[in-house]
Amino acid sequence: MANGNCLAPLRWIRSPPVPSPGRPTSASFATIGDVSGNVALESAIQYQIDRALTHAFSRSFLAAALLALAAAIPLVRRRPGL
Repeated sequence: MANGNCLAPLRWIRSPPVPSPGRPTSASFATIGDVSGNVALESAIQYQIDRALTHAFSRSFLAAALLALAAAIPLVRRRPGL
């Protein structure tokens, strides 16, 4: 690695073989009847992702709101004589 080639140790790693294109299987394409099921599945997955993200960040948003309120206290308690 003295010559600056930091990828030299990775030369032995081989990429996985690329599958040959063949006839598509019935599982690879949705039929017309499956489209509504796919839309319902996508909607359900998106709903679960939204719920998980909302739950994950709810404490962070609460902490940010409390910090904002704490920062606003000096503005509310401002004395007119100063």
